[in-house]
Amino acid sequence: MTHQDSFKEWLAKSNNDQNWSERYDLCIRAISDYIENTESLKGVFFKIREKGFFSILNPPKPNSGRNKKEPLNLLQKLNSRLDEVKFDSSSESSDAFYSYQDSDGNLHKLTTYYWKDIRTTALDQYARYLHGLCPSQAIQADYIRYIYRSEIEKRLKNIMHGISLSNIAKDRIFVLEPSIGTIIEALDEENYKRKLHIKKVFEDLGRIEIHVDLKSINKAAS
Repeated sequence: MTHQDSFKEWLAKSNNDQNWSERYDLCIRAISDYIENTESLKGVFFKIREKGFFSILNPPKPNSGRNKKEPLNLLQKLNSRLDEVKFDSSSESSDAFYSYQDSDGNLHKLTTYYWKDIRTTALDQYARYLHGLCPSQAIQADYIRYIYRSEIEKRLKNIMHGISLSNIAKDRIFVLEPSIGTIIEALDEENYKRKLHIKKVFEDLGRIEIHVDLKSINKAAS
């Protein structure tokens, strides 16, 4: 990520579909507008405003010394309270819940349906933006693959250390950690498995297990 990117620009460079990027940006703008323009705020709303996470939807300052876990923790608490936020709108899910006009005069609208449906995802992606992650890590599955790649590569090196590939006829299995369905689904992506010589990702006794294709590694190394 370049520090010149706004959240909207960061989303545009991500793997999100353009329409979803627009909706995520609108969700964050709606939250920002509420926090910055509400006179009386209490609890987590006040703390969020005090920290300035939403004051300007522009890049985080490099080397700010901010605790990286703090934005995520506060945004998670914030999300649990956002059902309390009421903008001027009807109860119809297709009605505009929030709108804003850009510098070119274009009006952008977020419906009540999307506010309720994608708010958590928008905040997850905004937290990654605040952390300074690359746009390619915006989507949860991409982020999961990114954070586990180094661990899987490390395990592969450990497996291969001192072992002659030519004498291996059997694939190897190693355990990552307690299983979470979204993690398994993300790691089971075909391109990812091929690049890391993974034959299978599965769950056993509540743990994530990786079935490594050593013959594939041998072929790539030869």
